[in-house]
Amino acid sequence: MKSNFLHIGYHKTGTTWMQKFLFPTVFGDDYLGKYLEEQRSYEDLLPQLKNQEDKFISNEWFMKQYDTITQLSSTLYTTLKNFAGGEKPNTKIIVSIRRQADIFASRHTHQEHKYDFKLWDTDLKLGVFALKSITPMLFNYYNFFNTYKQFTEHFGNNIHVIIYENLFNNTSHEIDRFLNFIEKNIETDQKKTIEKNNAKVINKAARSLNKEERNMLPIIQKVYEESNKRLSSLIDFDLSQYGYHK
Repeated sequence: MKSNFLHIGYHKTGTTWMQKFLFPTVFGDDYLGKYLEEQRSYEDLLPQLKNQEDKFISNEWFMKQYDTITQLSSTLYTTLKNFAGGEKPNTKIIVSIRRQADIFASRHTHQEHKYDFKLWDTDLKLGVFALKSITPMLFNYYNFFNTYKQFTEHFGNNIHVIIYENLFNNTSHEIDRFLNFIEKNIETDQKKTIEKNNAKVINKAARSLNKEERNMLPIIQKVYEESNKRLSSLIDFDLSQYGYHK
């Protein structure tokens, strides 16, 4: 049975770049994009996947709808299962990740956004750099190992992780990982077009922090070291080469 595809973020993991250069090139007219009216809930997007094979949706706002990944994964599965008439959905889930400390740095430097998200976002604004702590809720939200496990409980092996650092440092390899998961091929010139538009913006956010805030980054990353190490084993990719763990 063919599949449709849903990329749900995380935010600040190159989602805009992927939505502009990667997904349209790979899926063509089957890429359904994302709503411009981003305040709409993801329930407005999911009906586009109903009974449509090979369609692809990407919207990092999926990750901003609920306080916990448990709520998100369960609700997504139930909704897609209903679309499938009670059968196991044929949707494959794509999650994109980035070193947690760099996500926090990027979020911290973009507080002028006009949208208020759930409690995890409030924790991020008030906790990491101001209070020099990570709340349990915030830790769990960015625990990528836990996210992977939550989604595999519902979707089995139909989940793939796009690694931000690999996407921009070793673009060809990361594209190959993605194509292997979705079971598609693209022309050589299409792949070169994607690589040509490589953004090369890995540490841009960290440079905007002051010295005290930058000193927090290795402390933050240490908190996630063990869970990231466990994720490396699950996805068969050594995340230590990009500083996720030792």
